[in-house]
Amino acid sequence: CNSGVDCASIVCAPGTATCAAPTCNDARRNGDETGVDCGGPLCGKCPTGAGCDEDGDCWSSVCGAADICSAARCNDGRRNGHETAVDCGGAGR
Repeated sequence: CNSGVDCASIVCAPGTATCAAPTCNDARRNGDETGVDCGGPLCGKCPTGAGCDEDGDCWSSVCGAADICSAARCNDGRRNGHETAVDCGGAGR
């Protein structure tokens, strides 16, 4: 390979000119990831603004419109953020 566009993983290993397997720290959205180096069955949860396929892909547990992780809110029907129960409790409550 000459560059990442030559590879299914979008990663051309430097120095070897061979396509590298996708990893959860290669700064690319590849493999089964839903966001860059996050989401999917192998990588950690994604931050707000990253791509998602389901709530479990997101730190906030909210995969919102356009398959983007949304911030935790006090009325999102989920126990997330600093809540101690669904949409209640925690700091400032």
